[in-house]
Amino acid sequence: AFLTVERMQSPVQSLEQLARQSRINYSVVDNSNAHEYFKNMKHAEDIIYSVWKEITLNASSFDQKKFRVWDYPVKEQYGPILEAIERTGPVPDAKTGFDKVLESEQGEFALIHDSAEIKYEVSKNCNLTEVGELFAEQPYSIAVQQGSELSIEISSV
Repeated sequence: AFLTVERMQSPVQSLEQLARQSRINYSVVDNSNAHEYFKNMKHAEDIIYSVWKEITLNASSFDQKKFRVWDYPVKEQYGPILEAIERTGPVPDAKTGFDKVLESEQGEFALIHDSAEIKYEVSKNCNLTEVGELFAEQPYSIAVQQGSELSIEISSV
């Protein structure tokens, strides 16, 4: 997944920076891989927090000394990102998301979406730009008819 923003001097260069700011709204395509990724990561953060709380609150007094920390030791970032996505509202499809990026005033909307599709849209529209690093990479496969010459040609690339 990648971020897409309107071509401008983007103050945001990573997902982490996007999450820490409040000027640019952002979202994903509803029920997309990116949407599921943020839901799953927030769920993982919730489980880790529950386990940490259980260990620290229910440990024997000897063990409590080992686990005592003043702050929760895991950085929670996906919960706030998912909350921001839900507040903005997921877009129904990629076209709507890219249109929203292009129609946003002063680049105040970013779409988090599949990197291959973002690269394709950026190549077609010079008003879009891709920012940030890849995250939550998904493998791709290509299906062809069994025995097809395409199989040999594609495999040799």
